[in-house]
Amino acid sequence: MMRSLYSGVTGLNANKKYMDTIGDNIANVNTPGFKSSTPSFANVLNQTTNIVTSNVNSGFSGNEIGNGVAVVGLRFDWTQGPLQSTGNATDLSINGGGFFGVSDGTELFFTRAGDFSFDKDGNLITLSGMNVQGYDLQNGNNPPVVGTDTPQDIHIDLDQWESISVDNNGIFYGIETANPDNGPQALWQVSLYEFANINGLGKMSNNLWRQTSDSGDAVVGIPGDGDFGNVISSTLEISNVDLATEFVNMITAQRAFQANSRVITTSDEMLAELINIKR
Repeated sequence: MMRSLYSGVTGLNANKKYMDTIGDNIANVNTPGFKSSTPSFANVLNQTTNIVTSNVNSGFSGNEIGNGVAVVGLRFDWTQGPLQSTGNATDLSINGGGFFGVSDGTELFFTRAGDFSFDKDGNLITLSGMNVQGYDLQNGNNPPVVGTDTPQDIHIDLDQWESISVDNNGIFYGIETANPDNGPQALWQVSLYEFANINGLGKMSNNLWRQTSDSGDAVVGIPGDGDFGNVISSTLEISNVDLATEFVNMITAQRAFQANSRVITTSDEMLAELINIKR
């Protein structure tokens, strides 16, 4: 059986996955903190037609025939997405490097989507109900000692504090309801996280990423310190998907899919001619 048939099939499968990725990117064009992705392709080597054993080429003759293509992984575009004003003080965006840390009570996850809000108990949470992590500044712990102090679930008693605001260092301020003349008081500071290899993070639903052995352990810090970006209140980082690029990629994937289907039909026609030799 002609190997080109199977090469064509791998091409169809690979470009189908390419279209799947493009569709996912376009679907998330309005998703806060979303990072677009592109599949990485690799050729599949199957057979050497003329093996030559020598100390020079170690058995490879330069006549190796490929057996198609495979998708070996995804490359994420980590460029900064545009910042969009929302008018909501608890909507936060990171202008620069880092991730917000959010917890479900058992595991710590990471996100660039800062569409946060306070629940009825005063916990700062994501839309899916996870608790945002930060440093408590209410006991004279300002600034926090990174590496010694442990980030916790951000919690503010909304009966005790009002007029909540956030500065570019991710510090939450509030005015004490009983003593408004004291002015704004520092209450909490958002913690940020970085990784040695962000491409090794595990992608999950709800705009979340998970630490893996490939990403390395999370390094915690505070906004504006070292490689960590600043936190901008009342804004959200929107998706970095470029629709023009995605539509060009869509055309490329479609034409590549068509070309591989032609390889299959042409190979079939050649087999039909071969079968027709004997009549």
